[in-house]
Order: sequence, then structure tokens, then C-alpha cells
Amino acid sequence: MITDVTVFLKGAYITRNESFNLEKGINKLYFNDFPISLNPETLSVSSSEGSSIVSLDYSLSKINKFDDGTRISNLKLKIESIKDEIDFQKGMLLVCSEQEEVLKHNRRITGDNFPFDVKNLEAAMEFFRETMTKLCIEKIKINNKINKLNEELEQLKIEIGSLESSKDQHGIEVLVLCEEEGNFNLTLSYYIYDAGFTHLYDIKVADIDENVEFILKASIYQHSGEDWDDVNLTISSLKPSFNTNLPNISPWYLDFPEERVAVLEESVSLRKMSYGANFSKQENIIGYEYKLDEKISIKTSMSNKIVAIESHSLEAEFMYYCVRKLDKNVFLTATFKNLTDLNLLEGKANIFFKDKYVGKTFINLQNIDETFKISLGCDSDIVVTRTIGNKFRSKVLIKNNIKNTRSFTIKVMNLKDKSINLLLIDQIPVSANKAIAVEVLNISNGVLNKESGILNWNFKLEKGSSREFEVKYQVTYPENKTVKLE
Repeated sequence: MITDVTVFLKGAYITRNESFNLEKGINKLYFNDFPISLNPETLSVSSSEGSSIVSLDYSLSKINKFDDGTRISNLKLKIESIKDEIDFQKGMLLVCSEQEEVLKHNRRITGDNFPFDVKNLEAAMEFFRETMTKLCIEKIKINNKINKLNEELEQLKIEIGSLESSKDQHGIEVLVLCEEEGNFNLTLSYYIYDAGFTHLYDIKVADIDENVEFILKASIYQHSGEDWDDVNLTISSLKPSFNTNLPNISPWYLDFPEERVAVLEESVSLRKMSYGANFSKQENIIGYEYKLDEKISIKTSMSNKIVAIESHSLEAEFMYYCVRKLDKNVFLTATFKNLTDLNLLEGKANIFFKDKYVGKTFINLQNIDETFKISLGCDSDIVVTRTIGNKFRSKVLIKNNIKNTRSFTIKVMNLKDKSINLLLIDQIPVSANKAIAVEVLNISNGVLNKESGILNWNFKLEKGSSREFEVKYQVTYPENKTVKLE
């Protein structure tokens, strides 16, 4: 019986505990129901007090517990029966849908031969309501039946696959020496390849003045062919190593590049060794092992099991972000600091704001330095308008040059019941030609990047208040040319 499982990013370490009534002296035990993906080199067996392991032998044997094929044939017959039942339920679902259509197309209860009557209308409405309710309930029941039948169908297919692959199994023979006759426990441990997990995160934000809940999860898969029933589960991000060879360090040579070039032909082997030592990859192993407090069951299946590992309450800096020229929406962002202290691992993250799913992101460790920023979606309580000004719009001709003056006004309104921080971004055109000159006339105390023309205002806006920003600039260019402006 499997009692303990340690699942790694790739692979899992399985521990079985078995109890046997053994005789005094040498006892031969044989096991043949191990997963085909088992790594034989990782097999280990220990016995309880009063006994000792004499030998452990394993082989990949041609074994079939059902040589006559009776079990597989019965399972295939059951699969066909379930498929027939699914087809029947789908037919009943179609009947319900057709009945709904008939009701919908016969809702008219008045006409030349049937004058309007309140009692008739009430009776018809009651009949329509009751019948439609019964049909809806019946459809829900049928869909539930179909889902359960599909689940049963999948399990049967997995069982058939396991039986058909059982022709190739790991056979393990164990010799146990017992001092006295009695009941003894054997512990068998081994590593399998067809299991593992990936990281998932839930990032939950209740409001902009509260901490953010950062939940780490593991999406566990296992296709080993054996169920893990009521086991002690440990989730480990560490990489299992079966290498027993001691590391051997080579000399570290230093030299000047000029000298290496001068004796290139005479020192090819030394140069290769030196460069190999200098640029060898050093892996910084950072990970965790997490043991679940309660036992868990994970069936061998194509479906994954999601397990919550740990949760952190993190402080975040919330900032609203708007590029009104491109998008009327105002986005809320959250920036986290010092995430490297949490020893995070790469994985997908689902983002929730006020218990509503707003999107996904990916935690890439290479992009997490001192800060990590995510978008929490749009907030309709922050309204930003951008109006092209006509009051200061002008186009004049001076000395064969056209002077074109343009302006726009951005207004920000905070309809929330709390103050916010907002980063507002816009732009002023930048000349890419010496014959075109751009003069900034007004940017309302904004910060302008002269090279890119990007203009931003970073400010705090109190609840229920608003602010306006006027931008005005002038573009000068030859009269025989055309420049596209707003």
C-alpha cells in the first residue's frame, strides 16, 4: 500500500508499506505490480525489527495478470454500455430542448377565436412557468448524468490501458531473513518518471488600501497507473539527484587575451580547459519542500489535482495608469517589492480583484529584480476625458513657413470614495526632420522626455475631486510640405 509520496517538478518518490506473515528463516517475496516508469536503480527495501533483507532482485518481466483477456473484454463491454447510455441521455436532452421550442412558439393565447381574458392569461402563464421549470430541472439532471458517465468512461479507459501495459512490468524479488515466525513490515521506496507538478499562483486584491494575498499552488499530475489513496504528500521544488560521483574541480588558469592569441596553435587544449572552467554554469538551487498536514488522494488520470501550498500577505503600491490618447480606460496596477525574499518559482498566475477574475500573468524570475508589477484591470470610477482644443488652434504663414498651433485638455475625475495615485501619460510630436520645428508652449507642469516626446503627470487625486491639464505646442514647417497633426 502506498503511504508516502514526494512529488517533484518532474517525477515522484513513492514509499510503500506492506505487512506479511513470514516464517522463521529465509522467505521469498515477489512483487509485480509496480509502474512501468519506475527507475530500478532507485529501488530500496527495509524491514522491521527481527528481520533483515538478504537480497533484492528486479527485472523487466513479461507478465500479464489476465492472460485470457477476460477482464479487459468485460471492461470494453462496459464501455460500450456506457456509450449507449450517454447517447440515450443526449437523446432525452434533445427531447427536452424540442419541448422548450414548442412552448416558445405557442405562447400566443389570443386571436380571433380566442378573445383576451385575464384568467386565461394567468392560467397560461402558470402553465408555461411550471412546464419550463420542469424542463430546465430535467435538463440539469440529464447533463449531470452525462458528466458522471463521461468520468466513469475515462476511468475505464485508464484501467484498460494499465492492464494492457501490464504485459511489461517490473518484477521485484526480495529475500527476507526472519529470526522468528511472525508478522513483519516491509518498506519499499522507488522513483517514477510519469508524475510531477507545475506552479500556479492566485493573486487576490481586496481593495487598493489592503494587502495582497499571494497564494502558491501546485498543479499535480500522475499517469503512473496506480492510485495514490490517502497518502502523506510532500511537494518539493528541489531536483532529485541519483548521482553518487564526487565532483572533481580543475585548475583555474588566468592569462591575458593577447598572450593567448600569440600561442594559439600551441595551447589549444589548455585554452579550451581554461575557458570551460571560467564559463561553467553555476546553478543556485533555491527551493522548498512542503508537507501537507492532511492526507490526500490523487487518482492516476489525465486530469491534474490542484493543491494549495502556502499563502503570503504582501504590501503593494497601487497606481492608476492611463494613456488617454490611445485608450479611454484607466488601469489599476499593483507593484510589489522584495519578492525575491519569498523564493518564488516561475509559473502562471491568476489575478482577482474584489473576488472577480481579471486576467492572467506569468511570473518570470528573470524579470523580477527589485519590483514586480501586475495589471488589475480597468476601473470605471476613474474618468478621463481628452478634448482637442479649438480656441488655440491656428495655422499661419510666415516667411514661406507654416506655423501650426495645436492644443488639447485632459480632465481627470475621481468618483471613488478614497484618494488615488495616478500616472497620466500623453505625448507631444518629435521632429524627425531639420525642416520641422516643434515648440512646447504649455504642458501644465508635466514631465517631458524631449527625445521621445512622452509626457507624464504623476499625482495624487483626492476622492470626489478632479484636475485638468492643458497641453499646447506649435509646429513650424515649409509651406510646400504637409505634416499630419491631430
